[in-house]
Amino acid sequence: HNGRPQALIGRYLDALPDDISACGFGAPYAVQVRETAFQAWPRPLLDLPADTSAYEHCPGPPFVWILSPDDRYRLPALQARWPGGEVQEHPAADGSLLFVSYLVTDALPPANSATPPPVPDPDLLADLGPFTAYLPDGSPFVPHYIFLGDVSGVPTEIEIGPVTVANKVFTLRVAPVPEHDAVFDYAKLIAADGTSYLFEAEDATITSGDAFAPREGADGHWWLQSYAPFSNGYGLVAQKREIVPALTTTMELPDGVYTLFIGSFTGDPQNGVFGLGIDYQ
Repeated sequence: HNGRPQALIGRYLDALPDDISACGFGAPYAVQVRETAFQAWPRPLLDLPADTSAYEHCPGPPFVWILSPDDRYRLPALQARWPGGEVQEHPAADGSLLFVSYLVTDALPPANSATPPPVPDPDLLADLGPFTAYLPDGSPFVPHYIFLGDVSGVPTEIEIGPVTVANKVFTLRVAPVPEHDAVFDYAKLIAADGTSYLFEAEDATITSGDAFAPREGADGHWWLQSYAPFSNGYGLVAQKREIVPALTTTMELPDGVYTLFIGSFTGDPQNGVFGLGIDYQ
């Protein structure tokens, strides 16, 4: 129980099938060190650069990701790309978190984790008008509701109003507003009897359209930001002047009339007012 983290990680890997690769992000818990490698043999081991977002370089699946407490923020990005894996928290002898493992045994990533369609070509973008977010077929996304916040710097809940759910499915689409940063944190629907249904934006089993980026940057993808005030500690962020796909969140819940709320962010003095374009059916 009091072994070095590298030895305890190796012990965990030794219990897995021989064909499972193990990938980490270097210090402090590199997997390509002798204590880990000795116990993990013959499993392939790979340490990716600490600043990488190219998770597909890990050989597999099947593979297991080893995350230090400081790397735990990467977990939602891995779950978004390879849903359905097994998360396990491994405690140290004193009960504190030692490391987190994410085990993915499927031979191939599921279809909904594929990279979104390419950004439309410049000629098409010139014709999009004020809205440069795009749908899966490359056509422009035009919202029916636009939220603009302020610079108070706090998470906010946008009240859209009454909506009707039919055939037990409700579909929400969101995208940035031009020249404004955007945050999509969650969708919440409250039934007439007061029952509340909360759906996290970063849940890749219900939100499609993009492969979320693990780090900030104008890369054409929504950024999966770790931020404690967000619901569940994470939210999806698109930066101003960045062309990204519109996101589609498909929610299953009983038929009826609900009040729709969307979790977002107001904006702040440094980045200005945030906005969000919204459509639903």
